Amino acid sequence: AVIKGDVIIEDGARVYEYAVINGPCYIGKNTIIANHALVRESHIGSDCVIGKGTEIARSYIGDKVWTHSNYIGDSVIGDNNSFGAGAVTGNLRLDEKDIYVRVNGEKISSGRNKLGAITGKNVRVGINASIMPGIKIGNNSFIGSGIVLAENIDDNKFVTGKWELRIVDNTAALDEKARKEMMKCIRG
Repeated sequence: AVIKGDVIIEDGARVYEYAVINGPCYIGKNTIIANHALVRESHIGSDCVIGKGTEIARSYIGDKVWTHSNYIGDSVIGDNNSFGAGAVTGNLRLDEKDIYVRVNGEKISSGRNKLGAITGKNVRVGINASIMPGIKIGNNSFIGSGIVLAENIDDNKFVTGKWELRIVDNTAALDEKARKEMMKCIRG
């Protein structure tokens, strides 16, 4: 592991091979920072698992949070949250302008151009879900797999989507010559 800057690692915490922690950071008791995880300028609570390949940047992560190959940036994540593999928090608008949040139904500027998610306690985020910048998720809420969440979610909600799976006959043939040319370009 590589540990740089001011980093506090509490008793029982484990940092695995190839993990990187760039301070200032706090790593709580009994927390695991798995292989190839990157933690930058963040607070990670106790009894967390920051899974393989996860990046946590400038965020507050509560206790008992589990991540699995995620990106969590500029976010506040409550206790007992779980992020399925591939779930991410967006933290920057494409135009890099300030992120707006809804407070009591009113849209106001956060005064920041980077702001991720703010979650309550006991939140579950399914695999490959994307949470847009500045979104709040209430306590005890579940975000289904593959959801692109662009609005705040109140306490005790379950967000699902309805997709149509279409299976049709494949009439396209692979062009072997084009594939070989592409591989020559890739290999140099």
